[in-house]
Amino acid sequence: MWSLVVIFCCITVSTASYDNKPFVVYNVMDYGAHGDGKTLDTNAIKGAIGAAHNGGGGTVFFPAGKYLTGPFNLTSNMVLSLDPKATILAAQDMTLYGIIPAFPSYGVGRDVGPDNYEPVVGGYHLQNVVITGGVIDGQGSYWWDLKHANKLNHSRPALVQLQYTTGLTVKSITLQNSPFWTLHPLYCDDVYIADVEILAPKNSPNTDGIDPDSSSNVLVERVHIANGDDMIAVKSGFNMPGILFNRPSENIIIRDSVFENGHGISIGSETSGGVRNVTFENIVVMNAVVGPHLKTSRGRGGIIELITYRNITVTGCTNDVIDLGMNYDHVAKPGNKTTTPIVRNVNFFQITAECSNPGKFECLPESPCTGFVMDTVTVKTTKDFSCTDISGTSKSVSPPSCFASPV
Repeated sequence: MWSLVVIFCCITVSTASYDNKPFVVYNVMDYGAHGDGKTLDTNAIKGAIGAAHNGGGGTVFFPAGKYLTGPFNLTSNMVLSLDPKATILAAQDMTLYGIIPAFPSYGVGRDVGPDNYEPVVGGYHLQNVVITGGVIDGQGSYWWDLKHANKLNHSRPALVQLQYTTGLTVKSITLQNSPFWTLHPLYCDDVYIADVEILAPKNSPNTDGIDPDSSSNVLVERVHIANGDDMIAVKSGFNMPGILFNRPSENIIIRDSVFENGHGISIGSETSGGVRNVTFENIVVMNAVVGPHLKTSRGRGGIIELITYRNITVTGCTNDVIDLGMNYDHVAKPGNKTTTPIVRNVNFFQITAECSNPGKFECLPESPCTGFVMDTVTVKTTKDFSCTDISGTSKSVSPPSCFASPV
Protein backbone atom coordinates (compact mmCIF):
# COMPACT_ATOMS: atom_id res chain seq x y z
CA MET A 1 0.00 0.00 0.00
CA TRP A 2 2.90 2.38 0.70
CA SER A 3 5.11 3.05 -2.29
CA LEU A 4 7.60 5.61 -0.99
CA VAL A 5 9.23 6.38 2.30
CA VAL A 6 11.08 9.68 2.68
CA ILE A 7 13.44 10.08 5.63
CA PHE A 8 14.94 13.50 6.25
CA CYS A 9 16.24 15.06 9.44
CA CYS A 10 14.54 12.53 11.69
CA ILE A 11 11.24 12.83 9.77
CA THR A 12 9.59 9.84 8.17
CA VAL A 13 6.80 10.54 5.69
CA SER A 14 4.93 7.76 3.94
CA THR A 15 3.08 8.54 0.74
CA ALA A 16 0.08 6.56 -0.39
CA SER A 17 -0.07 5.12 -3.88
CA TYR A 18 -2.70 3.15 -5.70
CA ASP A 19 -0.86 2.86 -9.00
CA ASN A 20 -0.57 -0.92 -8.73
CA LYS A 21 -3.99 -1.65 -7.26
CA PRO A 22 -6.80 -2.53 -9.73
CA PHE A 23 -9.58 -0.24 -8.53
CA VAL A 24 -13.07 -0.19 -9.95
CA VAL A 25 -13.81 3.10 -11.73
CA TYR A 26 -17.04 4.91 -10.93
CA ASN A 27 -17.69 7.51 -13.63
CA VAL A 28 -19.85 10.34 -12.30
CA MET A 29 -21.60 10.55 -15.68
CA ASP A 30 -22.97 7.05 -15.07
CA TYR A 31 -24.67 8.38 -11.94
CA GLY A 32 -26.43 11.25 -13.65
CA ALA A 33 -23.87 14.05 -13.77
CA HIS A 34 -24.26 16.60 -16.56
CA GLY A 35 -20.86 18.26 -16.53
CA ASP A 36 -22.23 21.41 -18.16
CA GLY A 37 -21.25 23.85 -15.38
CA LYS A 38 -24.89 24.89 -14.94
CA THR A 39 -26.81 21.88 -13.67
CA LEU A 40 -26.18 20.92 -10.06
CA ASP A 41 -24.33 17.58 -10.03
CA THR A 42 -24.11 17.07 -6.27
CA ASN A 43 -26.37 14.01 -6.14
CA ALA A 44 -24.54 12.30 -8.98
CA ILE A 45 -21.17 12.89 -7.32
CA LYS A 46 -22.47 11.59 -4.00
CA GLY A 47 -23.95 8.59 -5.80
CA ALA A 48 -20.62 7.66 -7.37
CA ILE A 49 -18.81 8.09 -4.04
CA GLY A 50 -21.49 6.03 -2.30
CA ALA A 51 -21.04 3.22 -4.83
CA ALA A 52 -17.28 3.32 -4.24
CA HIS A 53 -17.88 3.16 -0.49
CA ASN A 54 -20.21 0.16 -0.85
CA GLY A 55 -17.65 -1.54 -3.07
CA GLY A 56 -14.83 -1.14 -0.56
CA GLY A 57 -13.14 1.66 -2.49
CA GLY A 58 -12.43 2.72 -6.03
CA THR A 59 -11.76 5.60 -8.37
CA VAL A 60 -14.46 8.23 -8.74
CA PHE A 61 -13.73 9.72 -12.14
CA PHE A 62 -14.75 13.06 -13.64
CA PRO A 63 -14.41 13.18 -17.45
CA ALA A 64 -13.72 16.47 -19.22
CA GLY A 65 -16.39 19.01 -18.31
CA LYS A 66 -17.49 21.39 -15.58
CA TYR A 67 -19.29 19.96 -12.58
CA LEU A 68 -21.30 22.39 -10.47
CA THR A 69 -21.75 20.98 -6.98
CA GLY A 70 -22.55 21.60 -3.39
CA PRO A 71 -20.32 20.09 -0.71
CA PHE A 72 -19.59 16.37 -0.65
CA ASN A 73 -17.54 13.96 1.48
CA LEU A 74 -15.03 11.39 0.31
CA THR A 75 -14.70 7.81 1.54
CA SER A 76 -11.82 5.50 2.44
CA ASN A 77 -9.71 3.69 -0.15
CA MET A 78 -10.78 6.17 -2.79
CA VAL A 79 -9.17 8.09 -5.63
CA LEU A 80 -10.94 11.31 -6.62
CA SER A 81 -9.65 11.56 -10.18
CA LEU A 82 -10.33 14.44 -12.55
CA ASP A 83 -9.55 14.43 -16.24
CA PRO A 84 -7.03 17.20 -17.01
CA LYS A 85 -9.91 19.09 -18.67
CA ALA A 86 -12.36 18.53 -15.81
CA THR A 87 -13.28 21.24 -13.29
CA ILE A 88 -15.31 20.89 -10.11
CA LEU A 89 -17.14 24.19 -9.48
CA ALA A 90 -18.34 24.95 -5.97
CA ALA A 91 -21.90 26.26 -5.96
CA GLN A 92 -22.30 29.90 -4.93
CA ASP A 93 -25.29 29.32 -2.65
CA MET A 94 -24.83 29.18 1.12
CA THR A 95 -28.10 27.29 1.57
CA LEU A 96 -26.46 24.23 0.01
CA TYR A 97 -23.77 24.13 2.70
CA GLY A 98 -24.53 22.44 5.99
CA ILE A 99 -23.26 23.76 9.32
CA ILE A 100 -20.67 21.67 11.15
CA PRO A 101 -19.53 22.17 14.76
CA ALA A 102 -16.42 24.10 15.60
CA PHE A 103 -13.30 21.95 15.47
CA PRO A 104 -12.52 20.62 18.96
CA SER A 105 -9.08 22.26 18.93
CA TYR A 106 -10.64 25.65 18.07
CA GLY A 107 -13.89 25.85 20.01
CA VAL A 108 -15.23 28.55 17.66
CA GLY A 109 -15.36 29.24 13.97
CA ARG A 110 -12.00 30.72 13.03
CA ASP A 111 -13.57 33.18 10.61
CA VAL A 112 -16.87 34.33 12.17
CA GLY A 113 -19.50 32.78 14.41
CA PRO A 114 -19.49 29.72 16.66
CA ASP A 115 -19.16 27.09 13.92
CA ASN A 116 -18.38 26.48 10.25
CA TYR A 117 -19.92 25.85 6.89
CA GLU A 118 -18.93 22.39 5.69
CA PRO A 119 -16.05 22.25 3.19
CA VAL A 120 -16.57 21.84 -0.54
CA VAL A 121 -14.61 18.56 -0.48
CA GLY A 122 -14.56 16.93 2.94
CA GLY A 123 -14.10 13.66 4.76
CA TYR A 124 -13.91 12.29 8.29
CA HIS A 125 -12.08 9.31 9.83
CA LEU A 126 -10.77 8.02 6.51
CA GLN A 127 -7.86 5.95 5.30
CA ASN A 128 -6.03 5.99 1.97
CA VAL A 129 -7.44 8.87 -0.02
CA VAL A 130 -6.00 10.35 -3.23
CA ILE A 131 -7.15 13.58 -4.89
CA THR A 132 -5.64 14.17 -8.32
CA GLY A 133 -6.04 15.78 -11.74
CA GLY A 134 -7.94 18.71 -13.19
CA VAL A 135 -9.18 21.72 -11.23
CA ILE A 136 -11.27 22.28 -8.13
CA ASP A 137 -12.58 25.85 -8.19
CA GLY A 138 -14.17 27.21 -5.02
CA GLN A 139 -15.67 30.23 -6.85
CA GLY A 140 -14.83 32.08 -3.67
CA SER A 141 -15.78 35.60 -4.74
CA TYR A 142 -19.33 34.92 -3.54
CA TRP A 143 -18.02 34.21 -0.04
CA TRP A 144 -15.43 37.00 -0.06
CA ASP A 145 -18.18 39.51 -0.82
CA LEU A 146 -20.28 38.15 2.05
CA LYS A 147 -17.26 38.47 4.34
CA HIS A 148 -16.60 42.07 3.33
CA ALA A 149 -20.28 42.93 3.77
CA ASN A 150 -20.43 41.34 7.27
CA LYS A 151 -23.25 39.05 6.15
CA LEU A 152 -21.91 35.80 7.56
CA ASN A 153 -23.02 34.07 10.76
CA HIS A 154 -20.78 31.03 10.32
CA SER A 155 -17.18 30.61 9.19
CA ARG A 156 -16.66 30.24 5.47
CA PRO A 157 -16.07 26.78 4.00
CA ALA A 158 -12.61 25.46 3.22
CA LEU A 159 -12.09 24.14 -0.28
CA VAL A 160 -10.55 20.75 0.62
CA GLN A 161 -10.61 19.73 4.27
CA LEU A 162 -10.02 16.18 5.46
CA GLN A 163 -10.26 15.38 9.18
CA TYR A 164 -8.85 12.39 11.06
CA THR A 165 -7.47 10.87 7.85
CA THR A 166 -4.46 8.56 7.59
CA GLY A 167 -2.81 8.26 4.19
CA LEU A 168 -3.85 11.37 2.26
CA THR A 169 -2.30 12.20 -1.12
CA VAL A 170 -3.06 15.35 -3.10
CA LYS A 171 -1.12 15.55 -6.34
CA SER A 172 -1.10 17.00 -9.85
CA ILE A 173 -4.15 19.20 -9.37
CA THR A 174 -5.06 22.90 -9.35
CA LEU A 175 -7.02 24.26 -6.40
CA GLN A 176 -8.25 27.79 -6.88
CA ASN A 177 -10.48 30.55 -5.52
CA SER A 178 -11.17 28.95 -2.17
CA PRO A 179 -13.86 30.59 -0.06
CA PHE A 180 -11.49 30.36 2.95
CA TRP A 181 -8.46 28.12 3.63
CA THR A 182 -7.66 26.10 0.52
CA LEU A 183 -6.14 22.75 1.53
CA HIS A 184 -6.61 21.97 5.22
CA PRO A 185 -5.48 18.55 6.50
CA LEU A 186 -6.86 18.56 10.05
CA TYR A 187 -5.93 15.83 12.58
CA CYS A 188 -4.30 13.85 9.74
CA ASP A 189 -1.27 11.56 9.57
CA ASP A 190 0.85 10.53 6.58
CA VAL A 191 0.04 13.35 4.17
CA TYR A 192 1.71 13.75 0.77
CA ILE A 193 1.09 16.89 -1.33
CA ALA A 194 3.00 17.24 -4.60
CA ASP A 195 2.86 19.03 -7.95
CA VAL A 196 -0.12 21.08 -6.81
CA GLU A 197 -0.95 24.63 -7.89
CA ILE A 198 -3.02 26.83 -5.58
CA LEU A 199 -4.33 30.14 -6.88
CA ALA A 200 -6.43 33.01 -5.52
CA PRO A 201 -6.40 36.78 -6.06
CA LYS A 202 -3.83 38.67 -4.04
CA ASN A 203 -6.56 40.58 -2.20
CA SER A 204 -8.79 37.58 -1.43
CA PRO A 205 -9.37 37.25 2.33
CA ASN A 206 -7.90 34.32 4.27
CA THR A 207 -7.28 32.14 1.23
CA ASP A 208 -4.40 30.26 2.87
CA GLY A 209 -2.69 27.78 0.57
CA ILE A 210 -1.81 24.67 2.58
CA ASP A 211 -2.55 24.52 6.32
CA PRO A 212 -1.39 21.30 8.00
CA ASP A 213 -3.29 21.52 11.30
CA SER A 214 -2.61 19.21 14.26
CA SER A 215 -1.22 16.83 11.64
CA SER A 216 1.92 14.73 11.49
CA ASN A 217 4.27 13.18 8.95
CA VAL A 218 3.54 15.62 6.14
CA LEU A 219 5.59 16.06 2.96
CA VAL A 220 4.84 18.98 0.61
CA GLU A 221 6.98 19.29 -2.50
CA ARG A 222 7.01 20.96 -5.90
CA VAL A 223 4.00 23.16 -5.27
CA HIS A 224 3.26 26.62 -6.64
CA ILE A 225 1.05 28.89 -4.54
CA ALA A 226 -0.04 32.45 -5.37
CA ASN A 227 -2.83 33.63 -3.08
CA GLY A 228 -4.18 36.20 -0.64
CA ASP A 229 -2.91 35.03 2.75
CA ASP A 230 -0.33 32.58 4.14
CA MET A 231 1.03 30.40 1.38
CA ILE A 232 1.78 27.76 4.01
CA ALA A 233 0.54 27.96 7.61
CA VAL A 234 1.34 25.12 9.99
CA LYS A 235 -1.27 25.21 12.76
CA SER A 236 -2.34 23.23 15.84
CA GLY A 237 -5.44 24.74 17.40
CA PHE A 238 -6.60 27.97 18.93
CA ASN A 239 -6.18 29.19 22.52
CA MET A 240 -7.49 27.08 25.41
CA PRO A 241 -9.41 24.55 23.24
CA GLY A 242 -6.17 23.87 21.36
CA ILE A 243 -4.18 23.58 24.58
CA LEU A 244 -6.67 21.09 25.99
CA PHE A 245 -6.96 19.11 22.73
CA ASN A 246 -3.16 18.88 22.80
CA ARG A 247 -2.44 17.52 19.32
CA PRO A 248 0.69 19.07 17.81
CA SER A 249 1.70 19.45 14.20
CA GLU A 250 5.01 17.66 13.81
CA ASN A 251 7.41 16.03 11.38
CA ILE A 252 6.66 18.22 8.39
CA ILE A 253 8.76 19.05 5.32
CA ILE A 254 7.95 21.72 2.73
CA ARG A 255 10.48 21.82 -0.10
CA ASP A 256 11.33 22.57 -3.73
CA SER A 257 8.47 25.05 -4.21
CA VAL A 258 7.64 28.57 -5.41
CA PHE A 259 5.39 30.96 -3.51
CA GLU A 260 4.00 34.33 -4.62
CA ASN A 261 1.88 37.25 -3.42
CA GLY A 262 0.76 35.83 -0.06
CA HIS A 263 1.63 36.47 3.56
CA GLY A 264 4.50 34.11 4.24
CA ILE A 265 5.73 30.55 4.65
CA SER A 266 4.41 30.44 8.14
CA ILE A 267 4.09 28.76 11.48
CA GLY A 268 0.87 29.88 13.17
CA SER A 269 -0.74 31.85 14.38
CA GLU A 270 -2.92 29.02 15.74
CA THR A 271 -0.22 27.01 17.56
CA SER A 272 -1.84 26.09 20.88
CA GLY A 273 -1.24 22.35 20.51
CA GLY A 274 2.42 22.87 19.64
CA VAL A 275 4.42 22.81 16.40
CA ARG A 276 7.71 20.96 16.18
CA ASN A 277 10.19 19.46 13.76
CA VAL A 278 9.23 21.44 10.65
CA THR A 279 11.60 22.14 7.75
CA PHE A 280 11.18 24.56 4.87
CA GLU A 281 13.91 24.14 2.25
CA ASN A 282 14.77 25.01 -1.35
CA ILE A 283 12.04 27.61 -1.65
CA VAL A 284 11.58 30.81 -3.65
CA VAL A 285 9.25 33.51 -2.30
CA MET A 286 8.37 36.36 -4.68
CA ASN A 287 6.39 39.57 -4.19
CA ALA A 288 4.89 38.40 -0.91
CA VAL A 289 4.32 40.33 2.29
CA VAL A 290 7.00 38.34 4.14
CA GLY A 291 9.15 35.24 3.73
CA PRO A 292 9.72 33.03 6.79
CA HIS A 293 6.99 33.94 9.27
CA LEU A 294 6.48 32.66 12.82
CA LYS A 295 3.46 34.00 14.67
CA THR A 296 1.76 33.17 17.92
CA SER A 297 0.21 35.25 20.68
CA ARG A 298 -0.27 35.71 24.35
CA GLY A 299 -3.20 33.47 25.19
CA ARG A 300 -2.23 30.83 22.62
CA GLY A 301 0.10 28.73 24.73
CA GLY A 302 1.87 25.91 22.91
CA ILE A 303 5.53 25.35 22.09
CA ILE A 304 7.05 26.12 18.68
CA GLU A 305 10.39 24.35 18.39
CA LEU A 306 12.82 22.62 16.07
CA ILE A 307 11.96 24.75 13.05
CA THR A 308 14.40 25.11 10.14
CA TYR A 309 14.32 27.41 7.13
CA ARG A 310 17.08 26.39 4.69
CA ASN A 311 18.04 27.68 1.25
CA ILE A 312 15.27 30.26 0.97
CA THR A 313 15.30 33.07 -1.62
CA VAL A 314 13.01 36.05 -0.99
CA THR A 315 12.51 38.89 -3.45
CA GLY A 316 10.14 41.83 -3.59
CA CYS A 317 8.59 41.40 -0.15
CA THR A 318 6.48 44.33 1.03
CA ASN A 319 7.23 43.87 4.73
CA ASP A 320 10.06 41.91 6.38
CA VAL A 321 12.16 39.10 4.98
CA ILE A 322 11.81 37.28 8.31
CA ASP A 323 9.04 38.05 10.78
CA LEU A 324 8.64 36.55 14.24
CA GLY A 325 5.91 37.88 16.50
CA MET A 326 4.68 36.43 19.78
CA ASN A 327 1.77 38.78 20.41
CA TYR A 328 -0.19 38.47 17.19
CA ASP A 329 -3.48 39.44 18.87
CA HIS A 330 -1.96 42.39 20.80
CA VAL A 331 -3.26 41.26 24.20
CA ALA A 332 -2.03 42.06 27.69
CA LYS A 333 0.20 39.66 29.60
CA PRO A 334 -1.97 36.73 30.74
CA GLY A 335 -1.96 35.67 34.37
CA ASN A 336 -2.07 31.98 33.43
CA LYS A 337 1.36 30.66 32.40
CA THR A 338 -0.35 27.79 30.56
CA THR A 339 -1.44 30.28 27.91
CA THR A 340 2.03 31.79 27.45
CA PRO A 341 3.59 30.59 24.19
CA ILE A 342 7.19 29.37 23.90
CA VAL A 343 9.38 29.67 20.80
CA ARG A 344 12.80 28.00 20.80
CA ASN A 345 15.40 26.26 18.64
CA VAL A 346 14.71 27.88 15.28
CA ASN A 347 17.29 27.86 12.47
CA PHE A 348 17.75 30.11 9.44
CA PHE A 349 20.36 28.73 7.03
CA GLN A 350 21.30 30.11 3.62
CA ILE A 351 18.68 32.83 3.33
CA THR A 352 19.16 35.28 0.44
CA ALA A 353 16.87 38.27 0.01
CA GLU A 354 16.35 41.58 -1.75
CA CYS A 355 13.80 43.48 0.35
CA SER A 356 13.92 46.79 2.16
CA ASN A 357 13.37 45.35 5.67
CA PRO A 358 15.60 42.45 6.76
CA GLY A 359 13.39 41.29 9.60
CA LYS A 360 12.15 41.61 13.14
CA PHE A 361 12.10 39.19 16.05
CA GLU A 362 9.58 40.27 18.69
CA CYS A 363 9.50 37.83 21.57
CA LEU A 364 8.02 38.30 25.04
CA PRO A 365 9.73 39.45 28.24
CA GLU A 366 7.90 36.71 30.12
CA SER A 367 8.87 34.14 27.45
CA PRO A 368 12.10 35.06 25.64
CA CYS A 369 12.99 33.18 22.47
CA THR A 370 16.04 30.93 22.87
CA GLY A 371 18.25 28.71 20.78
CA PHE A 372 17.96 30.72 17.54
CA VAL A 373 20.60 30.31 14.83
CA MET A 374 21.28 32.39 11.72
CA ASP A 375 24.00 31.10 9.39
CA THR A 376 24.74 32.54 5.96
CA VAL A 377 21.89 35.02 5.79
CA THR A 378 22.24 37.92 3.35
CA VAL A 379 19.71 40.69 2.81
CA LYS A 380 20.51 43.48 0.38
CA THR A 381 19.30 46.47 2.38
CA THR A 382 20.51 49.51 4.27
CA LYS A 383 18.38 48.70 7.31
CA ASP A 384 19.10 46.49 10.33
CA PHE A 385 17.43 43.52 11.95
CA SER A 386 15.27 44.34 14.99
CA CYS A 387 15.21 42.11 18.09
CA THR A 388 13.32 42.01 21.37
CA ASP A 389 13.83 39.37 24.08
CA ILE A 390 15.69 36.83 21.93
CA SER A 391 19.02 35.02 22.20
CA GLY A 392 20.97 32.91 19.76
CA THR A 393 24.06 32.61 17.62
CA SER A 394 24.89 33.89 14.17
CA LYS A 395 27.52 33.46 11.49
CA SER A 396 27.96 35.22 8.15
CA VAL A 397 24.88 37.41 8.54
CA SER A 398 24.42 40.72 6.68
CA PRO A 399 23.22 43.08 8.01
CA PRO A 400 24.56 41.81 11.35
CA SER A 401 22.28 39.70 13.50
CA CYS A 402 20.74 41.35 16.55
CA PHE A 403 20.49 38.16 18.62
CA ALA A 404 21.72 38.47 22.18
CA SER A 405 24.40 35.95 23.05
CA PRO A 406 23.01 32.88 24.82
CA VAL A 407 23.60 32.85 28.58
